[in-house]
Amino acid sequence: GYLPAELPAGDDARVQLLQHSGALSPAHLPTYKQVVMKAANAFNVKYAQVSLIDHDWVHTPGSLLVRPTETEAQPGLPRDISICSYVVRDGESLVVEDVARDPRFADNPALLEAEVKFYAGVPLKSKKGEVLGTLCIMHDTPRTMDSDEMHVLHEMADDLLDTLREANKIA
Repeated sequence: GYLPAELPAGDDARVQLLQHSGALSPAHLPTYKQVVMKAANAFNVKYAQVSLIDHDWVHTPGSLLVRPTETEAQPGLPRDISICSYVVRDGESLVVEDVARDPRFADNPALLEAEVKFYAGVPLKSKKGEVLGTLCIMHDTPRTMDSDEMHVLHEMADDLLDTLREANKIA
């Protein structure tokens, strides 16, 4: 099996903040696509995505990882099979160098379906510190991330948040 992330304390308030932040607006799709392409190219990985973690659903606008079972109208996946839910729960970055060796994710149906073997995600936090989602990169082979690479991924996430704040005045 796999181990879904437990819901963090105060998750209803976090979800409400996400839903009212404007981050889910379709108007941001070009921004998300640009950030995702930049991240995939910067780290030479097959996949990158912005994951916005709602109550039961993870919205993945502009993702390079398109699952055969998702629709174009609502890209994403159920929250209980999202690795990004761990970033939301813990409020900190997560690196899984080899998904197959981590019992939380080894048999995760979404990761198996996409043949994801590596994951690195950083939180997208509101000014109050609530995690709205993640900016993550994934690859089809195991790999590592050094501290300089993690710093770059964090900077990309901060730049994305600054762009969203300018456009929406999000919290």
